[in-house]
Amino acid sequence: MPGLDSGFWTGSVHRCHIKPARCVARTKITGMKKVMRKLKLPMGDEIPVLGLGTWRMGESRLNREAEVRALKAGIDLGMTLIDTAEMYAEGKSEEIVAEAIAGQRDKVFVVTKVLPSNASRKGVVAAGERSLKRL
Repeated sequence: MPGLDSGFWTGSVHRCHIKPARCVARTKITGMKKVMRKLKLPMGDEIPVLGLGTWRMGESRLNREAEVRALKAGIDLGMTLIDTAEMYAEGKSEEIVAEAIAGQRDKVFVVTKVLPSNASRKGVVAAGERSLKRL
């Protein structure tokens, strides 16, 4: 990403001259503008062009609370497109997503993917049903 190598990250309240990960922790999320480009779907719904990925989420119980908070913060900032997959932490990332979107499911679009081994008509349906149970 442009700018990250230089050590600069622009937040809502200040510009940091330290590593981005440390800067994010110091930035007040409540002060950030909720500006997100959207794409209009044929049925009229609008989805954000930028989404939240969940790869590596759910791999450690120790990170669960922080992962849920991160997804909730993203949703609050307008990143309502969430990408996950049954293969991410063997379905546990989908469980993290479920916890994060609880009570606000109507505000988000969730994209999930199936394993290549489930890429058949029956396999996709069965994998989708398992994902829906986790979500």
